[in-house]
Amino acid sequence: MLTDLRLCNFRPFPGLKFEPTPGANFLVGPNAQGKTSILEAVCLLLRLQSPRTNTPSECVRFGYSGLSIDGHCAGRHLHLKYEGKLKHFALDSKPQSAAADYLSVAKVVWISNSDLELVRGGSAFRRRYLDFLGVQLLTGYLHHLRSYERALRSRNALLRE
Repeated sequence: MLTDLRLCNFRPFPGLKFEPTPGANFLVGPNAQGKTSILEAVCLLLRLQSPRTNTPSECVRFGYSGLSIDGHCAGRHLHLKYEGKLKHFALDSKPQSAAADYLSVAKVVWISNSDLELVRGGSAFRRRYLDFLGVQLLTGYLHHLRSYERALRSRNALLRE
């Protein structure tokens, strides 16, 4: 469970500290106040991907060059920093070069209207979703997925020649 979340220059927040209580938590307020941004920050911290955009630069507060998200989950300290098109992340204050250990800390699912594409959309959307689940549920899946993607790119390059 996420026990605390700290944001710096993330979307509308110059700084924010959020401490969810055990059990269900509700974010209530008027539109355009940052409720969805807090949930997006949780996803970005726990899975290193925003569910709303493919480029983390879109999450940076207007006029700033980077963002920072920090929190504790399952007794582990997670930290994500994005600056100058570079994403740095640390687990228990130790910088990580690979995402596998970091991503094994927590499982998170984002459900939105676009998830109807799982049923209505093409196979690429379903494959991406299944790969996302595989990375969260199976140790080593990310390594095997990256190896497969490299082999596929190599094969396609050879076929083009």
